Amino acid sequence: MKSLLTPKQSVEAIKTLQPVLNAAITIVESPEENTNDGVFANVPVVLKDNVSTKGIRTTASSRILENYVPVYDATIVKKMKEQGAVIVAKASMDELGMGGTNRNALIGPAYNPWNQDHITGGSSGGSAALTAAGTTPLAIGTDTGDSIRKPAAYCGVIGVKPTYGRISRYGIVPYCSSLDTVGYFTTNISDAAQALEVLAGRDDHDMTSSNLPVENYLENLNGNLEGKKIAVFKTIADHIVNPTLAIQHWQTVLNNSSNNSKTVVQSLVKLKWIPNC
Repeated sequence: MKSLLTPKQSVEAIKTLQPVLNAAITIVESPEENTNDGVFANVPVVLKDNVSTKGIRTTASSRILENYVPVYDATIVKKMKEQGAVIVAKASMDELGMGGTNRNALIGPAYNPWNQDHITGGSSGGSAALTAAGTTPLAIGTDTGDSIRKPAAYCGVIGVKPTYGRISRYGIVPYCSSLDTVGYFTTNISDAAQALEVLAGRDDHDMTSSNLPVENYLENLNGNLEGKKIAVFKTIADHIVNPTLAIQHWQTVLNNSSNNSKTVVQSLVKLKWIPNC
């Protein structure tokens, strides 16, 4: 994974944008040098503020934990540091993860970098906003209901919410342990695949973590849609009430699909506005 910014440049970028985005609860003014030469070598990483970091304040965006400084790193932090990552900030979130807007945060609402009149989505909104703003190529989030997926959509970045147990939860301030899932934000699919190779895997500190082997996700990436299935939520598609928008939307889907994919799309969606399909 490559970064356009050094860790120090990332810190400066986050500080510059803080009055606009209000997306960081703690900014690491002097990030520790990491000499490990791994896939994250010298890559600045942002963590949602419910991820335990040794020596760095971890509030989970709650006044209850306003002065809490962990004495250990979460498993995912250890893994990233072993691969050369440098922690540069702890990102804003809805208090204790309980929210979907990132307006319910210790430091006040975070703002969408594309339009400050819009929300970031939550509860991992700070991580999504800082990724979308170009301050980091990788930001950690957590997802219990839609806390990665929604901010990723609102801020226009890649959001990965893996299967429960794929990534260790050890060191994460819990919200609902039977649903909490660690994930992350990137700006491209290749970085997302590479990140999962580092973050995934069994952790005996988290007995709910999966024993399944970690695949070579990056190597498995390709553009071939042959035999792949594309699912479309019909209940959502049918609520596009403007016929012109519906035609444009589904025509685009069909034009960019392979023949096999078109068959799948047509079987799932009632394309009542598109002729001859």
